[in-house]
Amino acid sequence: MLDAPLDHLVYATPHFEKTLDWFEDQLGFRPMFGGYHENQGTKNALFNIGEGAYFEILAVDESNVEIQSPRWMGIDLIEKPCLTRWALNGKDLIKIGSILEAYDPALNKLITAERITSTGDKLSWDMLVPLAKPKVELMPFFINWKGSVHPTSSLANKCQLVELKMQHPRAEEIMKIFKALGIKQEVVKSDEVSMEAVLETKRGVLRI
Repeated sequence: MLDAPLDHLVYATPHFEKTLDWFEDQLGFRPMFGGYHENQGTKNALFNIGEGAYFEILAVDESNVEIQSPRWMGIDLIEKPCLTRWALNGKDLIKIGSILEAYDPALNKLITAERITSTGDKLSWDMLVPLAKPKVELMPFFINWKGSVHPTSSLANKCQLVELKMQHPRAEEIMKIFKALGIKQEVVKSDEVSMEAVLETKRGVLRI
């Protein structure tokens, strides 16, 4: 089994500030602005969900006119905010990529990425890059921070992820790849593709 704990969840939104306002109302605190992905045309805000993982709110960076649609993680396909991706922290990305090829060869693209944080620090990581489509992808992408400071280091732990629910028409196929990757995550067969995160917060249970 591969050593690949949850790194973060990706919640894409077409309305960045409105979404941050909503989360502030639900959580009792405002997610921290993270920075810009200059090579992908997006920006983000983050909050800690415990166990070394974080929740990423992702939106198009309107100031970046060089990167156009289609951008990564389904951001150009959504009509309303929703979870579109999840990331696991993997060490042997070459081995992981070879397993992912059985599901989609395009998922085995290894890149080095970086962004500047809101405090001016530079984060750098290796990643099996998430694709622009579909809108929601249950097959995780993988990231290796290579000793870089993890984003959770600057995020207070004020809530906890207690459950992640998934459904997909090809649930059995996805679960087969999950097993090969050592991922213990159930996928329920359904006509729809979706992810739902259940968070325990100071204001109660929040289902996203």
